Amino acid sequence: MFEHSKPIKIRERRSPSLALIVVVVLLAVIGFAAYRLVSSHNNKGNNLAGTAATSSTTPSAHPTPKATASPTPSATPSQLVIKVTATEDCWISLTKASDGSQLYMGVVSAGSSMTWTEKSAVQMVLGNPGGVVLMVNGHEKHPNPNTVAYLSFSLPSGSQSG
Repeated sequence: MFEHSKPIKIRERRSPSLALIVVVVLLAVIGFAAYRLVSSHNNKGNNLAGTAATSSTTPSAHPTPKATASPTPSATPSQLVIKVTATEDCWISLTKASDGSQLYMGVVSAGSSMTWTEKSAVQMVLGNPGGVVLMVNGHEKHPNPNTVAYLSFSLPSGSQSG
């Protein structure tokens, strides 16, 4: 009258494997690092692009670059005067050649300009070189406007200090 039925097997709940846990933690770390990198670049751009009309500046514990909206100071043999006037938005990175320390990284908005006076050689990257007028010690420079420009500038007399 009654037939025997197969017993039902209930699976035991397994804990996640170690590999899955490592992958999840690694993705979380990479995501957090990417967020911090992007937000720190945006904050530096907002804090340092003081000449941009739309940027909001907030007090920062980091020193600001030697950027001014005043007329270009005249260069002496022991300094570099670099002036960038943007006709289009342009991402710029400026670092010391001696130790790679960052002097500026951010976007210079169209219609604004920035000037740096440095006492040592520098390296500059222009994301949109066709969108800026670049003056170094009063001489206009013309990097290739069709590709990212990697530039190096040293002191006119070859002496470096600082």
